[in-house]
Amino acid sequence: MMHELGKFGVTTSEFDDGIIVHGHDIASLNPPKDGVKCYDDHRVAMSFSVLANVVPGGTIILEKKCVEKTWPMWWDDLESKLGGRTTDVDLGPPLDHHDYEVKASSSSKKSFAAKSDATIVVIGMRGAGKTSMGRFAARTLKRPFEDVDHYFERTLSTTIPEYIKAHGWPAFREQEAKMLKELLEKYPRSHVISCGGGIVETASSREAFRNYIAQGGIVLHLVRNINEIEAFLNRDTTRPMYGESMRDVWARREAWYRECCNYEFVVAGQQLKGIEAEDAKEWALVESSFERFLRLIARSNKHKKSSRAQVTARPTFFLSLTFPDISPALPHLSKLTLGSDVIELRVDLLKAPENSGISFRDHVAQQVSLLRRHSDLPILYTVRSVSQGGQWPDKDVHGMVSLLKDGLEWGVEYLDVEVGLPRSDIDEVLAQRGNTVIVASWHDCTGTVRWSSDAMEGQYKLAKSINPDVIKLIGTAKTMADNFECSEFATRHTSQAQDLPLIAMNMGAQGQLSRVLNNYLTPVTHPLLPVKAAPGQLSAREILMARSTIGLLPAKQFYLFGTPISQSLSPLMHNTSFLSLGLPYNYGLHETPSVDESLETKMRAQDFGGASVTIPHKIEIMSKLDEVTEEAKAIGAVNTVVPIQQEGKTVLVGDNTDWLGIYHQIERNLSSTTTVQPQQMKGLVIGAGGTSRAALYALHRLGVQDISIFNRTMVKAQAVAESFKGLFEVKVLGSSELLKSSGESAGFELIVSTVPGTVESGSMFDESIFGSKGKRGVAVELAYTPRFTRFLKLAQQAGWATVEGGQVLVEQGGWQALKWVGRKWDLESVQAQIDLVQAARQ
Repeated sequence: MMHELGKFGVTTSEFDDGIIVHGHDIASLNPPKDGVKCYDDHRVAMSFSVLANVVPGGTIILEKKCVEKTWPMWWDDLESKLGGRTTDVDLGPPLDHHDYEVKASSSSKKSFAAKSDATIVVIGMRGAGKTSMGRFAARTLKRPFEDVDHYFERTLSTTIPEYIKAHGWPAFREQEAKMLKELLEKYPRSHVISCGGGIVETASSREAFRNYIAQGGIVLHLVRNINEIEAFLNRDTTRPMYGESMRDVWARREAWYRECCNYEFVVAGQQLKGIEAEDAKEWALVESSFERFLRLIARSNKHKKSSRAQVTARPTFFLSLTFPDISPALPHLSKLTLGSDVIELRVDLLKAPENSGISFRDHVAQQVSLLRRHSDLPILYTVRSVSQGGQWPDKDVHGMVSLLKDGLEWGVEYLDVEVGLPRSDIDEVLAQRGNTVIVASWHDCTGTVRWSSDAMEGQYKLAKSINPDVIKLIGTAKTMADNFECSEFATRHTSQAQDLPLIAMNMGAQGQLSRVLNNYLTPVTHPLLPVKAAPGQLSAREILMARSTIGLLPAKQFYLFGTPISQSLSPLMHNTSFLSLGLPYNYGLHETPSVDESLETKMRAQDFGGASVTIPHKIEIMSKLDEVTEEAKAIGAVNTVVPIQQEGKTVLVGDNTDWLGIYHQIERNLSSTTTVQPQQMKGLVIGAGGTSRAALYALHRLGVQDISIFNRTMVKAQAVAESFKGLFEVKVLGSSELLKSSGESAGFELIVSTVPGTVESGSMFDESIFGSKGKRGVAVELAYTPRFTRFLKLAQQAGWATVEGGQVLVEQGGWQALKWVGRKWDLESVQAQIDLVQAARQ
C-alpha cells in the first residue's frame, strides 16, 4: 500500500499495526502513468479509485475485477452514486522488455543466510571449470579441496566408468547422491567440494543441496557460456563424448542448477578465442575477479562495519553507469572511474542485445561479471523503479525482487533496496544479504517533501527499520535553502547514528550544492557517459574542485626526499594525477644530502600530505617516523611517508610501495607468458642496492619459492640475502653459478634488474641468462634512464615479456597516491606523460 501510494506522491510512514498518511495539497499529487497495483484486494482497489478521481489526470486500476468479491457493481456505483468517472483502458502487453523471466531465478527459492566459514560446494556443467576453479578457491581461501568423483572412486575402489558399466546409470546417481551427503556431513566447514556436472539430475541430490543451503551452507553454481563449453570440449580430446548435445543437457539442467545454489559466478562472459596467450590473459582476469568474489562470500560479517568505517573517513563517490550494455565502455573504465570508489550498475537501464537470444537475467549476469573482471572497484547494484526516478516498471515488483536476490547470488558488494517495496519482499531479500552492504533508498521525485518535514523524518525511520548498512535519501531542490536544510538533516542524523552512513542530497540544478556537501558515496557522472543518471549530477572532479573552493578540501604539500633528484619524474606523475582528480595539492622536490631537520619540519607541517623517499634516505628516515609498516620493516627501507590522523594527532607512517610496483607489473605480464604458477618458478634479482630488497620481497609475495640474487660484489649480495633470513631463503650466486643456473632446462622465469641506469646490468652476462630458445618469462627493469637498457633489449630478443623502469615507477606511484589520497590514478594517462618525457630525453 505504501509503495503504491508513493506513486501518487503521497508520503507515508510504517508502524507495527498500520501506516500514517501525511497530508498534501491535492494539486501537488501526480497520477502514476503505469497505474497502481491493488494486490487483488477489493478495499485497496476502491480506495485508489476514489483517490484517482481527485488527482489531476487520474490513473489506471490494474486489477479492476477484485471488487467483485464484495461489491460487484462498484464501478457503476462509483459513477452513478458517487459522481466519479471511469474509462475502459486496453493495457496491451503486460510488461515491456524488462518483463523479468523468473523461471529458474532466485525468486522461487526461499532465502537463507549463508555462513562465511561454510564449506563451498561447486556445481555446474561439464567444462565450466569446476575442478580448476574449485582448486583455485581452495588455494585462495587456504582450505582443503575434495572432489565428489574422486571420493566416489576412492571409497568404492573402482572407476566411475567401471561402476556404470557394472550397475547402470540409476545406481551410479544413487551412489553419487550418497557420497555427496557423506561429504557434507564429514566436511561442513572450511572446505571446498567440487561436484560432477550431472549431480543435479537426481532428486535426492537436489534435496541435499537445498537442505545444506537451509543450514547456512554455500552452493556455488559456475556458469559458462554454452558456446564456450562446446568449443572447449571439442578441443579437449581426453574427455569421453556425451551421448547427447551439450545444449540439450544444459536445457534440462539449467533450472536445477539455479534451484540448488545460493551463489552464482559467471566464469566467462566473452567468447574465448582458442589462442593460448590471449585466453591465458582472459583467464587471469577471471581468476582475479573470482578471488574477489570468494573474499566477499567467505568473509566474516564482523569485517563489514570496519571496512565501511574506513570509507567514511574521507569524501567518497560512486559512478552511475548509464549504458544499456557496458561492453563498449570496458576499454574506458579506468578513465570513467577516475576518482570514484564504487561503480553503480543501473540494472533498470540495461537492455539485452536484439536478436541475441539471451534472456534479460543472463544479460545482467554477464554485465556483473564483465564489470567485476575489468574494474577492481566494488559494485553497487541498483534496480530503480519509475516512481523513484528509474525505468523499472512500478507494477513489476516481483521482477525487481527477483533481480535483487539474483544480485546477491552474484556477489555484488553493495545492493540498493527501495524502502517503498512491500516489507515482506524486503525481508526476503535481506535474509540472504551475507556480506553485501545494503543501501536503503528513497527518492522524492515530486519535489513536495521538505527536509524539515515530518514526512522526511518518517522516510528516515522507515529506511532505518529495515536494518540497512547505509541510508540514501534524495530530495528535489527548488531553492538554495533546500540544500542547507538537507545538510542540517544529514548532520543531525549522522551525529545521532555514527555507525549508519547517510547519503542525503537534492536532485536538480538547484541541488548541486548538496552534492558538494554530501560526504559519503556521492553519486557522480562523467563526460564519457551517454546520459546522467539523475538531474544535477556532477563529476567527481567537479565536486572536489568545488569543495576546495568553499574550504572543505584544504591545499596540501607533497615532496620527494633524496639526492640527486633534479631529473626525477615523480613531480610530473603526481601533479598530473592531482590535476586530473581536481585536488588542490602540489608535489615538489626537497633535496638534502642527509635526513636533516628540514625534512622533519616539512613532515610535521600542518599542510603536509605525504612524501616519496629515494636514495640515500630510505633507511635513515625510518628513525624519524612514528610507525613503520610490516612490509617496510621486512624490506628494511621506506619509500613512502603517509600522515595518518589518530585521536586528533598526526602520526607519520613509513611504508614501501616499490615492491607493489614490481609485484603487480610481474603479475600483469605473467598471464600472457606462461600457465606455470609462481610457486613452480625460479626468480633472479640482479644488483644488491636498496631496491633489490623490494624486488626480492615482491618475488616472495608472488609465491616464488626458488629465489636467487646476483651482484658483482658478492659480499653485498650476501648481506642482502642475510637480511631476509627467517622470512624466506635467498640463494647468492657468483658468475659461474649464474651461468650454470641459466643454462639448465629449468632456468629462470622471472628476472628483475635493480642496477642503476648508469651501470649496464646487461654487460654482466649475455642472452644465455634468459635460458634456452623458446623458453619465456618476465624481465623487469627498474632503471628508467635510459628507457631501453641492454638488459631489456636482450630480454626482448629472447621473446620474454618486458617491463620498463618507467612502468614500475608509475605503478608504485599509483599505490603511493592510493595511500595518500585514497584513490589510485589513471595509470594509462600518467604513463603517457612519462613516455613523452622519456622520449624527449633520449
